[in-house]
Amino acid sequence: MNKLLIVKELSFDNNLKVKIFKNKKDASLFLASFLVSLLEKSPQFNLGLATGDSPLDLYSFFAQKAKEKNLVLSKIQTFNLDEYLNLDETSKKSYRYFMNENLFSKVGIDKSQTHFPLENNYDSYDELIDKKGGIDFQLLGIGTNGHIGFNEPGTPLESKTSIVDLAQSTIDSNARFFANKDLVPRQAYSMGLSTILKAKEIALIAFGSSKCDAIKKLLKLKDFDTSLPASALLKHNKVTLYLDLEAACDLL
Repeated sequence: MNKLLIVKELSFDNNLKVKIFKNKKDASLFLASFLVSLLEKSPQFNLGLATGDSPLDLYSFFAQKAKEKNLVLSKIQTFNLDEYLNLDETSKKSYRYFMNENLFSKVGIDKSQTHFPLENNYDSYDELIDKKGGIDFQLLGIGTNGHIGFNEPGTPLESKTSIVDLAQSTIDSNARFFANKDLVPRQAYSMGLSTILKAKEIALIAFGSSKCDAIKKLLKLKDFDTSLPASALLKHNKVTLYLDLEAACDLL
């Protein structure tokens, strides 16, 4: 890990730690190196994963570094946060397709090592995670409305993996991945907030000015607020936010 990539480090009295980087590339490179170091120490590792634009560079850098280090990933298990309802895994819009294209196929992670909340298992997904030993490291993004996973504002802290309705702001944001807004699924399977909080360590990545308001609100809160689902992270004792300058906005 190159600590010179970090522009500023901050600790808040609400338990959150923040690392600020010049841009998404630097943050992703740093976090990729950190993940590789974790997996070198613990080959048998349970990794919680996210999708979307935010982790793309991270996955790319991770694949490069894993190859350079000849990292063996045959003993890891991955657990994705969410998946759209009614999308087959062969659909290019599904998160299973996204993960295989952007990470799994590049680092030799077999399908048998990967897990997603789906129709046939979502109501036992939490039990599956527990049975496998729990998530060692959970990667999160954050929505402009403060959602993590697909836990939208109003989600209770005790929520478990379930079928959720997507907020209009989430549908609007995800429309760029579809031919038109009408094709964006309105529901998804998602880990619940309590599911996420069981992870031993959590990293939240946020890049771009569109995430600035949600980050500012999160850092000002002292306790969980249902209007900002990401504030559930205040209940955890090992959370680090990885931000670029735009998402950090007023923190410098």
